Amino acid sequence: MPDPGITDRSAPALRTNAPSAAPATARAWGVTAMITLLMVINFAEKSVLGLAADPIMKELHLDDSEYGLLAGSFYLLFSLSAILVGFLANRVRAKWILGILAVAWSLTSLPVFLAGSLAMVFASRITLRAAEGPTSPVAVHAVHMS
Repeated sequence: MPDPGITDRSAPALRTNAPSAAPATARAWGVTAMITLLMVINFAEKSVLGLAADPIMKELHLDDSEYGLLAGSFYLLFSLSAILVGFLANRVRAKWILGILAVAWSLTSLPVFLAGSLAMVFASRITLRAAEGPTSPVAVHAVHMS
């Protein structure tokens, strides 16, 4: 039985007030493209230390075990920061978290160019990986929410 409050004249108005899905789809693809670029930069940065291994070892006079300690140091806070920031992503918008992480990458990458000691490179790599750890889970969350 039809609802007496809805007439044939009001039915078209109900259909025309529905939001269009096109802007939401375009926004979602835009977010996905930006997240993809962010993840490509993230992956490329992880490869840099391995590609620059020989020059770094020569300049800082490192043996293989010292370089191995340096290369493996990023695992120290990578997973822990991913878990902690993952919980934060449920309360703070993902775009803010990803923006802060990208700025943190930039700031923690700078000491590598200025490094004069193993300790400085070591500290820089640990803090850089702490900033990179949450990127993948937060990126997936951002794409899912868009």
